[in-house]
Amino acid sequence: MIIKKRTIPFELLLLRSIQARMNQIITLEKGYHGEKMFDQKLEKLSVECLIINDLLLETANTHY
Repeated sequence: MIIKKRTIPFELLLLRSIQARMNQIITLEKGYHGEKMFDQKLEKLSVECLIINDLLLETANTHY
């Protein structure tokens, strides 16, 4: 006879909540890495230009 039912350990609950966010973190890390590689390629161009990073634009309620 079971007197006290088993509960999910707090540590497991915490790790489960973190795991849900890991995919988002991995995606952001890959995106940042790709942007850094793109910046390095732009720096090698022999054309003089202005580069504005992290610019958020909106047109017709669409952000890009």
